Amino acid sequence: LFSHCTPHPHHITVLGQNTSRRRPCTRREIDSRSMKATIALLSFVLALGQVTALYSSSDDVEVLSAKSFSKTVLKASKPYLVEFYAPWCGHCKNLAPEWKKAAKGLKGIVGVAAVDATDESNAQLASQYGVSGFPTIKMF
Repeated sequence: LFSHCTPHPHHITVLGQNTSRRRPCTRREIDSRSMKATIALLSFVLALGQVTALYSSSDDVEVLSAKSFSKTVLKASKPYLVEFYAPWCGHCKNLAPEWKKAAKGLKGIVGVAAVDATDESNAQLASQYGVSGFPTIKMF
């Protein structure tokens, strides 16, 4: 972060390098770098906040987990289309509105469901069905 100056006039070591020969940072340099670091951190936190669930309980898409998958899909009397998705995936975000329309149109005929494959508790389920990219749609 402070490559041309030391953030404090005392002799400190950064990554094994003695910084005693560097000049002390001016208040302006510290403020500028602190502001850049704060903006970068804030941008990262805001980006994380945008990673939300693609489907809600008000949708016709059934949101499944590894625990509910077998009971809902494998033991069902009707066929199921299941999307394995990642909430941060751009293609998955683009598919979501169409997947919701499909669920509404196929209601009662074919089950339409979604599994967040990035959730740790669903990782083994996704692996079991050969999910290696997002979105992946499987018919059961």
